[in-house]
Amino acid sequence: MGEEYSNVRRVAALSNFQITALMLAILVSLAGVGGLVWQWMDRKDDQQQVAAMPDDVRTAVQDTPADPSVHVSEVESWNQWLSTRGVKIGLSFLGAFAIGYLFRTFLKTMAILTAMAVTALLLLSYFNVYNVDFTAVQEKWETNREWVTTQATKLKDVVWTYLPSSTTAFVGFFVGMLRR
Repeated sequence: MGEEYSNVRRVAALSNFQITALMLAILVSLAGVGGLVWQWMDRKDDQQQVAAMPDDVRTAVQDTPADPSVHVSEVESWNQWLSTRGVKIGLSFLGAFAIGYLFRTFLKTMAILTAMAVTALLLLSYFNVYNVDFTAVQEKWETNREWVTTQATKLKDVVWTYLPSSTTAFVGFFVGMLRR
């Protein structure tokens, strides 16, 4: 059993701190989802209670104007607070952690492969083995630059819409980028 666990640890390549942070984020997310389910069940029970009332009581209650001297407390209950913030915080951390981990894992590899490919093309062009027409590349870039900029802006907006808790997302990205 211990040997299997160590093999899993080698494959995952996460430190104890990262695993603890991930577990905490998962627990916060699950607590938020639990709060949402709790709210949904309370709302469903309230609707069933109103539907079970006799018609004369229901119309009398609904048609009665609200008394302006009575103030409803604006304090959120614990499940409302947990559900709205728990899901945002937990899922933002998990999403940003995954992005950070993928960046750390693949960014160096892709940067090295790209540098090697560009260097190979430049050397082949320099020694007249293969002619790389950089004017065509520059023309293509000039025509597509606006589209690329627009798509990058849209991608940024989508990411920040789906990762609403930017502080938690930053922390998750940072923890994902950490080495052991």
